[in-house]
Amino acid sequence: MYLRALFGLYRALLKMLGLSRMRVRFLLCLSFWPVSFISLPAVAQQLEVDLSQHLIALTTGFTGEEVVLFGSVDTAGDIVVVVRGPDESVVVRQKDKIGGLWLNRYQMVFEDVPNYYYIGANRAFSEIASSWLLERYDLGFDQLEFPLRLVPDMPLPDEERLDQFRQALVADRLEEGVYIEQDRGVRFVGRHLFRVEIPFPASVPTGQYNVTVYFFQEGEIISALNTPLLVSKLGMGAKLFLFAHLNAFFYGIAAVLVAVLFGWLADVMFRNRR
Repeated sequence: MYLRALFGLYRALLKMLGLSRMRVRFLLCLSFWPVSFISLPAVAQQLEVDLSQHLIALTTGFTGEEVVLFGSVDTAGDIVVVVRGPDESVVVRQKDKIGGLWLNRYQMVFEDVPNYYYIGANRAFSEIASSWLLERYDLGFDQLEFPLRLVPDMPLPDEERLDQFRQALVADRLEEGVYIEQDRGVRFVGRHLFRVEIPFPASVPTGQYNVTVYFFQEGEIISALNTPLLVSKLGMGAKLFLFAHLNAFFYGIAAVLVAVLFGWLADVMFRNRR
């Protein structure tokens, strides 16, 4: 009952104040920090996790990588693993046929959209917990609600159109391979040990990732642990990327000069063959 009341308060604040989920959760954590602080030590030892590596290096030959998460629990239960990349703003456009041409007619801008999202479990999510608890912790694509950026003098879209744009955003990320759902991704080795292979495609964005492991028993979260994961460019590609962002003007001049040089060399080579 307490969790349901807290969840109801969270939903009411979200709609009334127009705040993002992360900000509302921060306010709620400040309000109830004594309770969470007291209860943490009692359950922290029931779950232990680690990653095979905490750094994914994006080099010029990077074609994707798999990171193995492994861990153990003291008693039987269910495991849900969530990997969330840095949040960003995303523009979603809808094309419409105008004068015989397909043109962008409608668009929405969503905030706090993870550029990478993986979720895996040892069995179907509906068998692990109730839908309201899954929604409470954003567990699953259907539970992700990206806040809409409000534009002055623009009417709010109806819920049906808003849901269509959100589904289109998730569908695009699924096609890109940066949104992944595996309800049989977590495998138990024996009664207490488990592991999961988390795939990262070649197009994985850089940034600080957050890996969260939830331990469920009888539909309730017993324990949860976080561990960081960094995706970063390394080598010559990283140096060029950094130079281009810090010295955009000089990078542009250098790119033009290189293009002119190669064009001149190609002209000389073909001219000599004639």
